[in-house]
Amino acid sequence: MTALVHSHGLLHWAYVDSVAIAAEYRQSLTTTGILACAIAAWSAVAVANPSYAHVPPGSVRRGLPLARANVAYLACCSCLGFSVGLAPVTVVAASRSDYGGPSIVVILSGLATLIAYVAAGYLIGCLAPGYLGTPLAIGLAYSMLFFSTGLLSPIFDFDVLAGLAVPVRVSVIRIIFFGGTTIALVIAAGLWLKMRSGQNRAPAALSVTATLAPFVVVLYLSNGYSGPRVTADGAPAVCAEASDGSAVCVHPARVDLLDRLTASVSDLKRVAGPTIWPRSTVVDATVRSAAPPGSGTADLLQIQGRDGGWVAAAQFDLAAQITGAQVCGITGPMDQQAMDVSSAAAAWLLSEVGQNTDEFLNTTGAREEFEILTSKSEPDARALVARQIGAISHCAGRPF
Repeated sequence: MTALVHSHGLLHWAYVDSVAIAAEYRQSLTTTGILACAIAAWSAVAVANPSYAHVPPGSVRRGLPLARANVAYLACCSCLGFSVGLAPVTVVAASRSDYGGPSIVVILSGLATLIAYVAAGYLIGCLAPGYLGTPLAIGLAYSMLFFSTGLLSPIFDFDVLAGLAVPVRVSVIRIIFFGGTTIALVIAAGLWLKMRSGQNRAPAALSVTATLAPFVVVLYLSNGYSGPRVTADGAPAVCAEASDGSAVCVHPARVDLLDRLTASVSDLKRVAGPTIWPRSTVVDATVRSAAPPGSGTADLLQIQGRDGGWVAAAQFDLAAQITGAQVCGITGPMDQQAMDVSSAAAAWLLSEVGQNTDEFLNTTGAREEFEILTSKSEPDARALVARQIGAISHCAGRPF
């Protein structure tokens, strides 16, 4: 259920993103992994005390066979429930994707991580008193989200979207590491169950420590990994022509968005005119390399909106870049008056194509400048902006 809830938003994106759906098998562990770890710890209570143990059919009373049987059952149940929860987005990706498909190796690395969560929770449940096992498992699983950010972090600290790809070697390394970690955790649990006693648990504790120490060291060292965890996928852009002859290009996974995006660019270009917005190439940020040098490229920032609002977001990004509102306060000390002018110009462009302007009009000065522009006819307002567009686009414009 947690995997279904976490991934549900992907079903409402404006396009089918196979890369993001494959990444859900890792990223949705932010909730599912913690839950699986906690359930495994709770389940281990039945075998944690040397004085009593629930013995599954076919298992011996103590040691590795018992731990292996318990973890295998919990892992199978977890993977089954996890896969069922992610089935809707997986089916959508397989049936409707315009480019590529979910990466099997990325999916396997996510499942390997989930099984490691289960094994870790089981070991914690064996080691800790019954009333502490589940809270400790939740705490450990949750802390991993913040204290492990390297190559072998259970969950990446960023999402992976169309235009990006996890190198196969990265996923293979993760599968090997989490697979090995699971084996070590099961062995450690088996040693604990076999060796611990009510009188002396030191030998069992030393055995567990020795078994897990190499994997803890490897996990720590992986935080220093400087290689890429994702790379550009190198997909060729798909382009269309806007009203002024400008090219509008998107990643092939987003080809369904191209017609509406081209129309929205044409609307903005009509309002701005060639003086404010000269002929240029507008490129989806994930394929920015498609733009020829000196083309005046304006990148769209992540147009994976979960509903029709992606058009407004794309026009917002373009208006901010055309008028310099995007760079105000970034390139140097902010000139509030210049920022108000750039924001007002961006808001005017958006208002002329029927979009909401509130995000640009959050100061009194910006609202005053905007009122000056909207009080005039479109040609007159365009002339006001065009007169100093060079300064405005560098966030250095003066009041209209």
